[in-house]
Amino acid sequence: MQLEKLPTTLWYSISSEQALKILQSNISGLSFQEAEERLKIFGLNVLPRSKKQGFLITYLNQFKNPLIYLLLVAVVISLLIQHLSDALFILIVLQINALIGGVQEWKAEAQAESAHPGLCFLSFCPCLQRNGRHAAGHLLPV
Repeated sequence: MQLEKLPTTLWYSISSEQALKILQSNISGLSFQEAEERLKIFGLNVLPRSKKQGFLITYLNQFKNPLIYLLLVAVVISLLIQHLSDALFILIVLQINALIGGVQEWKAEAQAESAHPGLCFLSFCPCLQRNGRHAAGHLLPV
């Protein structure tokens, strides 16, 4: 079996010896050369970045709330019974709420995104034959 085509395995349901055999590894870990080869095959162990939403989508997502739906129903009822000032007031409050929530969420996402490049997760990896700290993105399926 080639390591490039790892089977879909329920890893928690097999013994450690079986896992090591499937992964073509051993209890003492990989040599530096084997680790470098697998890094070339599998690439870095990092999650892909999600696509950033535009402000319009963030703004519209502020309306995905059952209480907002209830207030929109109240607007419709107010319009049906011709209480235009009540309907207008509720709509203005909903707009202000959506704008404030959208701006806060937009700023929080931007701040989290700007902090992302500075984060470097380290892990202690005794299974690599050169023990020590390593960037978490360099951990391999061994």
